[in-house]
Amino acid sequence: MKTKTINQLKKEYWDEWNKIRKSRHNYTSSFELLNSLTVIADRIVREIAEYSGAPSQDVCIIALGGYARCEMAPYSDIDLLILHKGELTSSQEKFLQTFATSMWDLKLLPGIQIKELNEIQQSALDDEIVKTSFMDNRLVMGDNKLYEDFKNILKLKVIGRGKKEFLILKISEVRRRSKKYRDSIYRLEPNIKEGGGGIRDLNTIYWITKTLYGSSDLDYLIKQRIISVKDYEKLRKCADFLFRVRCELHYFHGRKYDVLNLESQKAVASELGYSDSANVLAVEQFLKDYYIAARTIADISETILESTISKITPKHPNAVTKPVSLGYGFYKYNRYLSVDSSEIFKKDPLKLLKIFKIATEKGLRLSDATMHLIRENLYLIDDAYVKKYGRYFLYIISNFPNSAKTVNKLIKTGVFFQFIPEFKHIVCKAQFDMYHYYTVDEHTVIALRHIDDLASTLPFRYHVYQEVFKSLERRDLLALVILLHDIGKGQGKNHSELGAKMAVGICKRLGLNMDESDVVSSLIRHHLLMSHISQRRDLHDIEVINHFISYFDDEEDIKLLYLLTYADMNAVGGQVFSEWKNMLLTELYEKSIKALSAESLTAEFDAVVARKKRKISERYENRDFVNYALNSMDDEYVYSNKLKHIYRHLGMILQLSTVNNVLVVSEKRDDLKCVEFTVCTYDFIGLLRKLAGVFSLYDMNILGAQIYTFDNNIAIDTIQVSNIKEHTGIIDEKSSKIQETIKKVINHELEIEKLLEEKTESFLSGGKKSVTKQADKIVFDNDISTLYTVVDVYTEDKVGLLYNLLTVFEKMHINVVKAKISTDVDRVVDSFYIIDKNKNKVTGDSEISRIKTRLMKILKETG
Repeated sequence: MKTKTINQLKKEYWDEWNKIRKSRHNYTSSFELLNSLTVIADRIVREIAEYSGAPSQDVCIIALGGYARCEMAPYSDIDLLILHKGELTSSQEKFLQTFATSMWDLKLLPGIQIKELNEIQQSALDDEIVKTSFMDNRLVMGDNKLYEDFKNILKLKVIGRGKKEFLILKISEVRRRSKKYRDSIYRLEPNIKEGGGGIRDLNTIYWITKTLYGSSDLDYLIKQRIISVKDYEKLRKCADFLFRVRCELHYFHGRKYDVLNLESQKAVASELGYSDSANVLAVEQFLKDYYIAARTIADISETILESTISKITPKHPNAVTKPVSLGYGFYKYNRYLSVDSSEIFKKDPLKLLKIFKIATEKGLRLSDATMHLIRENLYLIDDAYVKKYGRYFLYIISNFPNSAKTVNKLIKTGVFFQFIPEFKHIVCKAQFDMYHYYTVDEHTVIALRHIDDLASTLPFRYHVYQEVFKSLERRDLLALVILLHDIGKGQGKNHSELGAKMAVGICKRLGLNMDESDVVSSLIRHHLLMSHISQRRDLHDIEVINHFISYFDDEEDIKLLYLLTYADMNAVGGQVFSEWKNMLLTELYEKSIKALSAESLTAEFDAVVARKKRKISERYENRDFVNYALNSMDDEYVYSNKLKHIYRHLGMILQLSTVNNVLVVSEKRDDLKCVEFTVCTYDFIGLLRKLAGVFSLYDMNILGAQIYTFDNNIAIDTIQVSNIKEHTGIIDEKSSKIQETIKKVINHELEIEKLLEEKTESFLSGGKKSVTKQADKIVFDNDISTLYTVVDVYTEDKVGLLYNLLTVFEKMHINVVKAKISTDVDRVVDSFYIIDKNKNKVTGDSEISRIKTRLMKILKETG
């Protein structure tokens, strides 16, 4: 008899659901919260079944999956198997239809399978997904005998058959997920269900335990001596934390959602009780705890998987696996490296380091017993040991191309921290921004892996890095600098300066001399210098090159910084290290190496300019034009541009007339993954601003702009553009349309301001705000150049940003001579070389303050 209406059932369920949500912080563990959600799910399923006229015999409703395990998150699917015996009667069919419809009417997200008892065996054997779903089951209501029959079929005819194949499949799934979500434990936005150390790893452990040992209790793994009591307790604690995070993710998004994205991280941290400290944000504290929990689950899961593999791997009846001696008291057994005595490290403590070199070179894992023995003997690595074997430590961490693997093993066993305890501070340390994809420690090891790759085979575009690596004299210092370059993060604002100071003590501890210590410390202090100068300064300016090389004593130091910068930028992740940045970095390296050996950069500059001018004079017969060209071009222009580009520019000037007053050409630059536009026209105030507006109109990111003005007021502007969403080939196809728009805008046939205002989702109409937005910053540099003031604008990236900034300069009668744009995901640094209306540098404090104020105002208005 239907005592309640659907609306009543719906109201009661969601009232109870909301009551649980409001009181969720009162639960002592996430398991209690999950169980409460499961209890109300059971209740509503039973009530809807009764409302729908559930039969008393030959039908039962069985919970599956996480619902069966009492792990219901707030918006989890309610997975059900409705099992029946024999052909469905008309009343049973009516029940099923009413039940399914009512479940959806209550917005319960049901996942319903309907099976006849005799279909269970074949359905499970035919489909591994179905088989896995049946593994977790619990009777919710209905015919108990039918449910027992179902369990017997599973036990005797499904789980008992193909046990080995099922386990191999589950282990393979873990391996595939690990490959798909590579480095997923430490990613900026981890998938807490499918990623490494996620809920699916916990599920797999449960399935292995049930299939291999016939037990639903994970503590059975302790009885089998697969994991220790301590590991079991850690697994429970980490699972509790992970489920708390998952519940908060569901509540935040208002739906089932398993990616811990930037948008949700602050809110989840707050709900879990984290608060900001003096040096660390609440969200970064929370993420560190998450990464530690996920890593712990992944490590314990790996131990269980390896144990499972050894148990189910077929062994030939006559085969006897014999240990193979590797020397030094080490031996290989299957895929593992073990030791011949528990006293091996006490007798020869150096073997505490030597074992890692051998294991990595032989491609062997350290057995669990060996790792345990190493940890038991960590006390042997005292201050005297570190001093004595510090250089051997450097030797094994620089064992390229196996460096990253070796360091990972050293970290996992704790040996690494005996030598560099300061590294513990950055373990699982999150960086709450869109620039860094990984935790600080993972970023560091990935950087080391990129140097490992240089010792292997890479595409030809990396040949310069490989050649530099081959010529490097101190690879051990490179490895050490990479491992320490971010050691100062999270302890104050200037992590480079702090890290440099920390490095001095670390180098002394490892037994390095003062000269070596100075190199390491200096490189850490200036580890961002090369990327900043290459991306933000004019590399054709000899003053910039002179400024850069003033930091170094010899070529070796520049080589070390070049490789460190390459590894650091690549290890950030995403598309940070573009072909454009690759070109700029290598250009700075090659020019600085050349400059270091040159007696006088000025003399070389004069020689290059003289040679190019001579070539230009010989090319053209029209002496009047030659004289015009040579008198119009300043030496910096001649030095900075290749002859073929100068010839192109002069050819455009020859074509320019009052009728044909705008010439535009474009070139697809496959080497830089961009398209380069060259515009020749009569100069006017605001030309670059209008060009920037056109590129904004077409959603183009400007990478760089070079502005040259000849006599007779003729301007040549060269601009490189890209679009992260479009291949350069697509941009190249649009180029004729872009060229036409440029011409119309310059000739006042189109108003760029009006076009930008009408553009949908443009920078004026606003967009989604960055959840990691940093404070805007404007820096004036009057030291790098004797001719120009350089202004660096640090802000959030947005289409039209350059147009807005150039508008400010134009209104203030500031002339922009060059511009360089450096973009890192959501953050941009626009660098402008400027002079005032009298062609002088901007040096007065009041004028600098006035420009800063106007720029900050436009950033605030468009932010």
